[in-house]
Amino acid sequence: MPLHFYKQIETPIKAISFDLDDTLYVNDEVIRQAERAQFDVLSQYLPSVQEAGITPWLSLKWQVLNENPSLKHDVTEWRRAVIAHGLKAHTQDKELTNRLVDEAFSAFYQARSNFSIEPSVFAVLKQLSSRYPLVAITNGNVDIHRLGLTPYFVSYYRAGENGLRMKPYPDMLKAACRELDIKESELLHIGDNLLTDIKGAQNTGSPHLWFNPEHVELTGKASLPTGEYSDLEELLQLL
Repeated sequence: MPLHFYKQIETPIKAISFDLDDTLYVNDEVIRQAERAQFDVLSQYLPSVQEAGITPWLSLKWQVLNENPSLKHDVTEWRRAVIAHGLKAHTQDKELTNRLVDEAFSAFYQARSNFSIEPSVFAVLKQLSSRYPLVAITNGNVDIHRLGLTPYFVSYYRAGENGLRMKPYPDMLKAACRELDIKESELLHIGDNLLTDIKGAQNTGSPHLWFNPEHVELTGKASLPTGEYSDLEELLQLL
């Protein structure tokens, strides 16, 4: 489906905010590779980690969050806590644990941003940024500098920094509006996730476009976004 609007945008758009993961690039395989890089570092130091396999580490995430709900809004601290918690089954050496948390997270973080964005994405962002200030807003922790995205965005907001909560909380979108000195209704938010991006924009009072590459059909007017698109180049219709 080409860019399609379900609801009229009442206020002229003055800026656009973009989600990153799974909106500008496919993220699932990137995270799997980063998880493997983290596991490989731990396995090099502790044979018992290799013997137990990677699966126990993948299931620790929600256990750690249940024990420490405050970690929810900062995926970096959340991951570091998961690594520290998982190491308890393999070593009681606190100095080694602290060092491995740093090294394993570093391996994850490096691999997490070790991919290339399609040239067509840069081309669209370049054209959009010639008319609108663009803002990057993410619940994740990808390194936008390594990805080459910084030339297109006037600012970047990551959940967990300066106490900003994850979408669907409105914190990051509202912070972007304050920085740009615009009303929430003048910011168009674009993202793939109905819960975090679309609900987050609704909580902020901002119009929003849902990236729907799988052409999922929505039922019920209450759940409809402002609009949707299935290919990034369709956003050039906003020019």
